[in-house]
Amino acid sequence: MAHDILLETGTNEVEFLEFYLDDQSFGINVAKVKQLIRFERERLTRLPDTHGSVMGTFLHQDQNIPIVDLSLHLKRGAAREHDKQIIIITDFNNAVTGFLVDGVNKIHRITWNHLQPVSSALEMHNPRITGCVLIDENEVMVLDFEYILDDIQPDNALHHMENPLEETAPSSERTRDQVSVFFADDSKLFRDCMIENLKQAGYTKLTVFENGRDLHQAILQVNARANAEGGRLTDQVQLVLTDIEMPQMDGLTLCKNLKEMAPNLPVIILSSLITEQMALKCDRVGADANLSKKSLDRLLSTMDLYS
Repeated sequence: MAHDILLETGTNEVEFLEFYLDDQSFGINVAKVKQLIRFERERLTRLPDTHGSVMGTFLHQDQNIPIVDLSLHLKRGAAREHDKQIIIITDFNNAVTGFLVDGVNKIHRITWNHLQPVSSALEMHNPRITGCVLIDENEVMVLDFEYILDDIQPDNALHHMENPLEETAPSSERTRDQVSVFFADDSKLFRDCMIENLKQAGYTKLTVFENGRDLHQAILQVNARANAEGGRLTDQVQLVLTDIEMPQMDGLTLCKNLKEMAPNLPVIILSSLITEQMALKCDRVGADANLSKKSLDRLLSTMDLYS
C-alpha cells in the first residue's frame, strides 16, 4: 500500500483503513500504512525482554520489523490464530512497526468533522482511542498509534527527548513569556508533553485545544474582538502550533483557513506524518514551518524565529 494517497490539500478529508479484531472495527490513517502482508507465524523470531505485546520480529524486505499483537496490547486478550491474519506495517515517527490484526475491510474516505473525539473521561482511562466514526451504521474506533508506539518503545517516548528543548533568543523584541501561543493536538500524551516543555522553556502564554476546529473558532472570536477594538489579530495571538491528524478539523485545513484570514499569523505544523510529500502539502496551505514530532529539538529555535 502506497503512502501517496491523492487527497487535495486543505479539504479536511482523510482516508482510513478499516481493520478488525474479532468483531470490532478499528481504523488507522492510510498515511501511516506502508504495506499489508499475510502473517506467517513460522517467520516470527522471538525476542527476550520485550514489551508483553511484542511477539518478536519479522524479516521483511531485508528489514527486521517488530510485530505487535494489537489485540493483546488493547487488553482484549491474545489474538486467536487463524489463516487470515494480516500484519499492518506502519511507518511514522521514523519507526517501522508491524501490527497483527484479524483482517482488513476497506479504505474509507471521510472528512475529519465526521470523526467524533472521545470524551475526556474515556481519554483519561483509555488514551489509545482517539475518536470514532460511524460508517454504514458500524462504529469504527480510531486508534492513537503514536500513543501505542510510545507504550511499546518507551525509550523513544516524547517525554524522553533525545535533545531537550534548549534556551535560545527570540528574534523579536518580545520575550518568550510575552508570546501568546495557540496549540492544537488531539493526543493527550503529546499535549501534556508539550505543555510541560514549553512552559519550562518560557512559553507560558499557552492556550491548548484538542482539535483544529476548536482552535479555529477561538481565533475567529479573538479576531472579531480585535477588529471591534481597532486592533489586529496578531496583537493577541503571535503563533499557532498544530498537529495534522485531528477530529473535526485537520491541521492542514486549519492552517489554510488561518492564512486566508490572517496571512501574517505564523503557523508551525507538528506531525508524525512529515515526509517530503507532506512537507509540500504544508507549504501549499501556507505553513511557515513543519517539523516531525521526532525533531522537537528544533522546535524552540523555530518558534523563536517566527514569534
